[in-house]
Amino acid sequence: MNELTVCLIFVLAVISLISALFTEKKLLFIGEAVILLVVFYILNNKYKVAESWPLAMFLAGATLLALEIFIPSFGIIGISGIALVGFALYHSYFMDGREIFIMVSSSFAIILTLIVYVMFGFRVNIFDRGVLTEVNSKARGFNSRKDHKDLVGKVGKTISILRPAGKIEIDGSLYDATSQGGFIENGKTVEVVSFTNGNIVVKEIQ
Repeated sequence: MNELTVCLIFVLAVISLISALFTEKKLLFIGEAVILLVVFYILNNKYKVAESWPLAMFLAGATLLALEIFIPSFGIIGISGIALVGFALYHSYFMDGREIFIMVSSSFAIILTLIVYVMFGFRVNIFDRGVLTEVNSKARGFNSRKDHKDLVGKVGKTISILRPAGKIEIDGSLYDATSQGGFIENGKTVEVVSFTNGNIVVKEIQ
């Protein structure tokens, strides 16, 4: 039971770090990850479940690989992530196997978390209430209307990277929007294709 508890805490810390990359509440999720990692460190030292340093390398590598999604150049970030994860797995192979179990569990958690955020989360507003949505006001340049069906067919410009959620500008007003598929770079021309479940969905046009 102690081993499963320690493993679960580490997996939750990994999920929190990935959430920090995908949401606007970065400090919230980073703080949550730090607390979970501290608890993991304390319990792991108490129950001697696994060596900490391979897991720390794995966590750093997994975070770098997740960052590669935001900077899809497959340069230093991606290569460094692969190297750290590979090094951690290699050294864990010569240990008692619990480190491998935690890493594999964390890998599945990362994959599932990415699928939820990229393919489902933003589109069905799972995270909008109290997590992603900021209080937008006209004073900050945001249009505060909730029904944006009138924007369908209009053309605007991204003012942040859509990954898949971000900010766009249409006729001088700023809106939260979601890409129809994939990432859209900052400064690209986009067209509103639908307004679904409270989300403005856009696609890049040439």
